[in-house]
Amino acid sequence: MNTTVDVRSRSRANDISLIALSDLSAAAASTGLHHRVIGGQMVDLLLHYTGTHGQVIDRATADADVGVPQAAGTADELEVFAAALADRGYDQVAGDRFQRPADRAIIDVLTSAVRTRRTTAQLGPVVATEAGGLGFALGQPPLEVTVLAQLTDGRALDAFEVKLPQLRAAVAIKAHAWADRRHRNDAIDIARLLHAAEAAQLGPDDFEESVSLRDAVVHLRRSFRTAAADGVRIVYQDEHSRAELAATCVAVVG
Repeated sequence: MNTTVDVRSRSRANDISLIALSDLSAAAASTGLHHRVIGGQMVDLLLHYTGTHGQVIDRATADADVGVPQAAGTADELEVFAAALADRGYDQVAGDRFQRPADRAIIDVLTSAVRTRRTTAQLGPVVATEAGGLGFALGQPPLEVTVLAQLTDGRALDAFEVKLPQLRAAVAIKAHAWADRRHRNDAIDIARLLHAAEAAQLGPDDFEESVSLRDAVVHLRRSFRTAAADGVRIVYQDEHSRAELAATCVAVVG
């Protein structure tokens, strides 16, 4: 089932990331690329999808991220995808990054992890960084969302469709990212996704299906289960918000 979400850009940087997301989705659809939209846009759209946007700490993102599998055929698919982006004015400026000089729109490519340590993989023209949890997300049916985006200058983008990971898979992707690099943005994204997961009535039993999910639970319990945990403290400064986030973590993953 396809759900429509209305997104209002919050900044010029957010304008550019939404434009990049529209280009990513169009290029992926036209080439048949097996993918999911991930990163900050994934989080933002899942909060819109669950009706929880605006209820929790906000975080804007300035680019668009796409996740693809390490599988037979992906290299060929990315050759065609890169050509489709070139037709839209994008240059490949790094192994995993495409950027359009005219407006500085950026699209980054990541791939499913096949090793325990975060590394990169050559997939045709792309050298993609591996992302834990992405393999599980790609193996599940996507959440298909139609985006109606309005930019800060009042212009509306043409409606476009995105393929998102299921909510529990998104939680796992961000939990693995946090464990790998300990970035504050990942901790904020986890706080946002846990809020959405609680609203969607996800619980510990929903994270038992795969090793990737179970490993994500370990990371979340270690860093978000108490108000004194490092992940919680990096997101919020006040004790009330810290306690709420810890309680949400317990409700979702135990």
